[in-house]
Amino acid sequence: MVDTVDTGDTVDMEETVIISNSFPRALLMFIKTIRTLEDMVVMVDMVDMVVKHLPFWTVFNSLDELKKRIQEIANADGFVIVTRRSKKIGGRTGRVWLECDRGGEHQSTATLRKAGSKKTGCPFYLLAVRNHPYETWEIKDGTIEHNHELCEDLSAHAFVRRFTPSEMKLIEQLTAQNMEPRKIFQTIRKQDPDRFHVQKDVQNVVAKIRAEQRQGLTPMQSLENVLMKNDFIYEIREEPGTEIVTEIFFLHRDSRVLWRAFPHVMMIDATYKTNIYNMPFIQIVGMTPTNKSFIIAHAVVSKERGDNFVWVLERVKAMLDECMEPRVILTDRDLALMGACGTYNRML
Repeated sequence: MVDTVDTGDTVDMEETVIISNSFPRALLMFIKTIRTLEDMVVMVDMVDMVVKHLPFWTVFNSLDELKKRIQEIANADGFVIVTRRSKKIGGRTGRVWLECDRGGEHQSTATLRKAGSKKTGCPFYLLAVRNHPYETWEIKDGTIEHNHELCEDLSAHAFVRRFTPSEMKLIEQLTAQNMEPRKIFQTIRKQDPDRFHVQKDVQNVVAKIRAEQRQGLTPMQSLENVLMKNDFIYEIREEPGTEIVTEIFFLHRDSRVLWRAFPHVMMIDATYKTNIYNMPFIQIVGMTPTNKSFIIAHAVVSKERGDNFVWVLERVKAMLDECMEPRVILTDRDLALMGACGTYNRML
């Protein structure tokens, strides 16, 4: 049994306040027993609390409307509401238990390392019930206490950082265009600056998309498939005694034809920390007599040492066979690379 308080001359279902059987009812009983000034002070504090949590006792036209309003209140207080479970009544959702995202206990399935959790067993919960005759929703029961400090920055909660379907579609489109996760994140922030996303969220989604594209293959297997499918010539070097790939060299067959036709000038440069593996990436460029540049080959090496660069240059030399050797080699002032070029000249 519940009591209703009409907030106007005409009854509006959205404005009807439901007084539950817990705190608000206790307030009404307390008002009848006021005898001293101290009692009046206590009553004022209780009224303030009722006003603050007034929407908890409001009738809602739908479950989505209820969840949205409760989430707004929770976010303003510094926590996040999630759905713990639901129960069907008459073939339709009739009861829904909402709880703080810190509620429950973490059940770890990790076998290689100890997994952490932000769950604290928070007792906060709300029971939302569908009113069958009127097809409305209201909060019937709950506990509004927490066993943890509330957050000032909601970005610490993964739930509020979830992407909407439209945002996920945008990330997929930009990933297909080979846009960096950092730039994808900046694009999303420009569209909605009030969202709580962080750059790591975009990186995780991009990693998931690429993992799905690999269809269960390892990154190395996926790379080899791409190289073979696109008619590339490639060689790899493994760490002695293991199957760990430490270097990979690749060039397109059309680039090999150009390199054999114009081997006079070779420019080589190595860039660092430009990929997720933080491995040096080497780019080798040639020049035609008409001052047009073309890509000869690329390589990824494990370390920026002379031996690694010499291995790459040996692969470049092997692509020439009996053709003319390069007369000019240009590079920046990378001492290891310069030493490797000197070794390469002695090989000619």
